[in-house]
Amino acid sequence: MPAERPFRITVTFTPGGPAVSGTWSNPDTAEGKFHEWARSHGGRPGAAVTLWLETPDGLEELRTWTAERGEVVHRETPDAR
Repeated sequence: MPAERPFRITVTFTPGGPAVSGTWSNPDTAEGKFHEWARSHGGRPGAAVTLWLETPDGLEELRTWTAERGEVVHRETPDAR
C-alpha cells in the first residue's frame, strides 16, 4: 500500500510574517479547507493562502490565493495516493 501524501495549507498574514498551517491527507478535504481559508483570510492585503503537496523532495505549490490576484492554480491537486 503506498504511503499517503499529505496536503498542507499555510496562511501568511503579511509577506514574510507570521503564518498558520494545517495538514490533511484527503485531497477533497484539503481543497475545501483551502477555499474556506481563502474566504476567511485571503481578502486581507498582503495575506496569502497556499495549498502545498508534501513530497519526498519537499513542498510542491499547488494553489495560491491573494487579495491582489485571487486564486492561481500552479498544478491541479492530485489524488492523495
